[in-house]
Amino acid sequence: MALCSIAKSMLISNNQSLNLSKELHALSSDSGIKKDVYVTANEYFASRTARILARAPVDPGFRVHMGFSGLQNYDMASIRKSNFVIVADVNNATIDLHKVAIETLKKTKNRHTFINDFLKNFKAKNLTHVDNIKYCRKGQSLKVKDELLLEARREGSFLFADDLFEHIQTLAQKDRIFPMNLGLIDKERMEKIGAIFAKNKAYLDTLYISNIGDWFLNDELLALGEIVKKISSDHVLVIDASERVSSASVLQQYVIPITGGDYNPFIIRGYLSRSEPLPSHFSRPAHYKHYPLGIPASYDWSSPEAF
Repeated sequence: MALCSIAKSMLISNNQSLNLSKELHALSSDSGIKKDVYVTANEYFASRTARILARAPVDPGFRVHMGFSGLQNYDMASIRKSNFVIVADVNNATIDLHKVAIETLKKTKNRHTFINDFLKNFKAKNLTHVDNIKYCRKGQSLKVKDELLLEARREGSFLFADDLFEHIQTLAQKDRIFPMNLGLIDKERMEKIGAIFAKNKAYLDTLYISNIGDWFLNDELLALGEIVKKISSDHVLVIDASERVSSASVLQQYVIPITGGDYNPFIIRGYLSRSEPLPSHFSRPAHYKHYPLGIPASYDWSSPEAF
């Protein structure tokens, strides 16, 4: 009896996955934008995010992770054991990055062979990357291979442990990772995605928005708040790395539990008044100069907690 129930559950999940993919495909469109990609996140406290996500309650049902930018989305989905993953971006090259990752995940043997296999496919697509400044010393560059090797040593990365990697690999092999050319505040298409979730009895468990909100004007932040309400379930974990969330001149991930779609980007982005110098090795991008700093000067940046 138990085996029959499990088989029935798997069949329902497969049908949900197929329906989601089909309906989402109709919404995806080419933005015409193609530029260098962020392979992984240049945001601090990703390991802290992993521990919070691991401890947070998981509602029953067909769970979706939706996120923007690079491979860090697989970290979050692997920890939450998401049933389906939507990886979105307006940069066509980021969509190509995910297609390369999915292709590699389907064929590679394990997490130890993934990096070299991924790099072959990455180069074949002629993709170029943005240095992950989290791992760079001032004035230095970083190869994608070295970036991924460092990620493989970080707690919470999908490359860190067999069970995390195998979950993501299984999703790829079952076509449950869907790359989608989409902007975060594309209200019309995001509302349709919310309707697709409801129709297929799927719910948004985690939403990763990186630091996209840092670039929004007030009316766009207001739109973001409304969009989160449209696509959210009763409980959703928003992973936000806005500099204005952390009040620091470097990006830090924060997990924000949202109940009933009650997401207010204005309150979350309230500035703090602290002002501390950056660690001496840090190269701060020019556009960060407008924001207050909030990292204690004595902070131990060699601590695994920071990464």
